[in-house]
Amino acid sequence: MIARAQQRRTVAAMVEQSGHLADFLDLLRPDDLGRRTIRPGWDVATMAAYPVVMQAAALQALDRPTAARPSRLADFFSGLRPWLHRQQDLAGELARHDTLDGLRTRYRQDLVELADRLEQEDVPPAVETDQHPLKFLDLVRVLSVQLVVHCDDLVESLPDRGPMRWSRSCRADAVRALTDVLATRHPGQSIEVRVPPFAAVQCGTGTEDPRHTRGTPPTVVECDPLVLVRLCVGRIEYAEATRTGAVRASGSRSDLSSWLPLF
Repeated sequence: MIARAQQRRTVAAMVEQSGHLADFLDLLRPDDLGRRTIRPGWDVATMAAYPVVMQAAALQALDRPTAARPSRLADFFSGLRPWLHRQQDLAGELARHDTLDGLRTRYRQDLVELADRLEQEDVPPAVETDQHPLKFLDLVRVLSVQLVVHCDDLVESLPDRGPMRWSRSCRADAVRALTDVLATRHPGQSIEVRVPPFAAVQCGTGTEDPRHTRGTPPTVVECDPLVLVRLCVGRIEYAEATRTGAVRASGSRSDLSSWLPLF
């Protein structure tokens, strides 16, 4: 019962943020499409088309329920870069063959279908994606991460197009998914990664980690939610983030640059 309630909350938050993204896309003008963005090789047209591709991939996954053993998110993210490149290529192709109004209309239409299917009571426990099989809940968590990353990229690329509305819960789900991957890849208890107010996980650097059983670990790394997201996807570098104070780190093992980005 608890798992089902969590699933409903995660779906609702992801759908809410998808609606905020649709509203932001409505602010774009045709003469924005050729503008450069913070993502190398991406123009605004590609960024406007990408959410359509993202939703299409999710709908395709829901068409492929599977009994195969689902992958962990940490494993799914390990091979994500080639899949993201394919998504980018599809978005670029779509942007060349559709208008801005067409992209916005299709995104909203697909969002209605996606929300309806995600909110059904009989969703499959696991689905087959183009990458690996995933638990249904992890599919939604991946969508939450993609949404938060993409919304942040749009705001950073188009600061003159008005603010992005944020679902606090969706941003929290994205941060928790990413910190879960960090903790899974780097098990231990010597480093605590804090992302207030959403997450705090303990990690380690290997068997040589000093052990502790209570209180604060010997190393603490703390940052704000969007800073964590940008670090995990490579929008900012760890060394620069610590230099500017965006990451507050203390302890002898606080250099996490070799852990990031996650994909």
